[in-house]
Amino acid sequence: DIPSLNKNDSDKLECDITFTECNEALKSMASGRSPGTDGITVEVWKKIFPIIGEYYVRMVNTAKLKGHFHEGFVNALLTLLKKDDNNNGSLKNYRPLSLMNIDYKILSKVLSIRLRKVLDQVIHIDQSCGIPGRTIHDNVHIIRSIIEYYSRHRDPIAIIQW
Repeated sequence: DIPSLNKNDSDKLECDITFTECNEALKSMASGRSPGTDGITVEVWKKIFPIIGEYYVRMVNTAKLKGHFHEGFVNALLTLLKKDDNNNGSLKNYRPLSLMNIDYKILSKVLSIRLRKVLDQVIHIDQSCGIPGRTIHDNVHIIRSIIEYYSRHRDPIAIIQW
């Protein structure tokens, strides 16, 4: 059985984006981060959002209705970050970082907050990675407990990884 959302939760995910959702998402963003290709920082967005927020929300909802955003909305500035202080110039010592524009990040945060509210309904309890409140360490603990139980009872056991 593949779990699915009820109509009410599905409607909440698909409804129009609101000014309040965007404003809350913006307020939760850390200041002092590098901007994307447009050069507009989160600090600037926080100052101008009370003025332009309604226009932003209208743009997002129109794009949703049309099925696509304007060309520059999903542009990113790709840069490389050093993984450690190793000074050799090997590409293995770097990782890519995409600097997205704040307008994209606002929408991404709104959608992330909406999804977080229903994840438990569609993702199995055994899925532990990438879910707030769950950790991969829980799986390690479960495996150790299973091995310990079967060892104590001297029952045969097989553990399969796929």
